[in-house]
Amino acid sequence: MQGVYTNWKRVTGRRESVCQILPSQRWILQHKPEVTIKVGFPQGLIREGENLELTCQAKGKPQPHQVNWMRVDDEVPSHAVITGSDLYIENLNKSYNGTYRCVASNSVGETYADYILYVRGHVLI
Repeated sequence: MQGVYTNWKRVTGRRESVCQILPSQRWILQHKPEVTIKVGFPQGLIREGENLELTCQAKGKPQPHQVNWMRVDDEVPSHAVITGSDLYIENLNKSYNGTYRCVASNSVGETYADYILYVRGHVLI
């Protein structure tokens, strides 16, 4: 017989796994992507005028075929640079405060991770 037959599906927390049996009787375990956001810089408090670099790290089975950045409830700043899984914003100011979301998807489903940006004012001496 040809085709792929779904045998079972298990959901735990935000992770969903699908087990399939191929006609050759091999088991294939698939799951939605797992997503984390790595902060390249700056580390610690973020001040106006600094730059921000975020990297979306996504893995799954099968590997995610799409990774996107978005800003929740607003637009990503027009001068932000998105290259693959990296988000880079120069010369931060308080108007960029908000939640930035990395969304990864594969044939099983979609998952996301959030980064909350809070830009503080300049240090006065």
